[in-house]
Amino acid sequence: MITHTPIYMNACSHGLPDASCAEAVGREALRPAGRPDEEAAVRDRARRTCAALLGTDPARVGLGVGTFQLWGAAMERVSVRPGRILVAGHEWGDHVRWLQRRMVRNATTIEVVPAEGGEAFDPAAWAARMGEDVLALCLPLVTSVEGLRYPAKEIAALARPEGALVVIDAAQALGRVPIDPEDLGCDILVSTARKWLRGPRQTAVFWLSERAERTLECEVRSIEPVDINGALLAGLSQAVDLTQTRGIPAISEDVATLEQQLRVGLEEAPAVAVRRAETAGTISCAVHPDKKPALDAKLRENGIVAKWCNAARDEPLSGAEPGAASLRISPHVYNTDEDIAAVLGAVRAA
Repeated sequence: MITHTPIYMNACSHGLPDASCAEAVGREALRPAGRPDEEAAVRDRARRTCAALLGTDPARVGLGVGTFQLWGAAMERVSVRPGRILVAGHEWGDHVRWLQRRMVRNATTIEVVPAEGGEAFDPAAWAARMGEDVLALCLPLVTSVEGLRYPAKEIAALARPEGALVVIDAAQALGRVPIDPEDLGCDILVSTARKWLRGPRQTAVFWLSERAERTLECEVRSIEPVDINGALLAGLSQAVDLTQTRGIPAISEDVATLEQQLRVGLEEAPAVAVRRAETAGTISCAVHPDKKPALDAKLRENGIVAKWCNAARDEPLSGAEPGAASLRISPHVYNTDEDIAAVLGAVRAA
């Protein structure tokens, strides 16, 4: 039985919000209802703070409740025409399943740029698949299971038809690495705010380029839900302000230090095989299926919260073997040296 505070190592799923974010949510939640001007001010402030984080015009920034909700709203407009959608081998599973359902209803087809052999990370492989019938290129900025960084800027720079939109899922990057959507050259960027940005659950951000507005024949606010929770948006604004005050370079450096401590120590643990990563914070460990029960029990016994990833579900196009055990440990700035030592002790003892 756990008798102490859990050691939270799951920022890739949900970064723990700062106490001041919860306070901001509470204050807004207790404000008397019925003042549309005040509600609009809360939403506008969240839009402006997120725009400042992305270094862009607030008019191009929208708000939502999750990556998938915003991604689906945009792709619903992308896929009204027949054509091909080029999809990265590490695209998030919910997105892939949405596209597969869409294929049944219209003439849209999916063409996968395979993860196997690193082809999906090669801009030339994307260029070889380009054609006038391409509607969109869908890829993550950072992959979910292993924290691999896609060359999004190089892929977005490829020659493509005017109506072919580059759609980037930045859920594993926002708040962890600097993001400038205009510099990336993408057309649609979506991200939840609950992971590395440490915003409240059910808050998300998206951005549309001028090309996307022309192609989709809509403005960013037409995709934005009208009933977003204002209290959660107040917490989002506070989370962004804290991130801006601390600075993403400093956050990345602090997270990288924690990751390196874990990575070095885990190399000595016989129960796991640590995979490479290209973005600070994601430590993905392959675990032999026979060793998973003991390791899971040891983590639970010590109150350590990490994530057992199901790569075949989370990234179904990646070629991951069904049933393969993958433990993802993701520290954030609130973790301590004592937390690191506890995790290493538990894994080594498994």
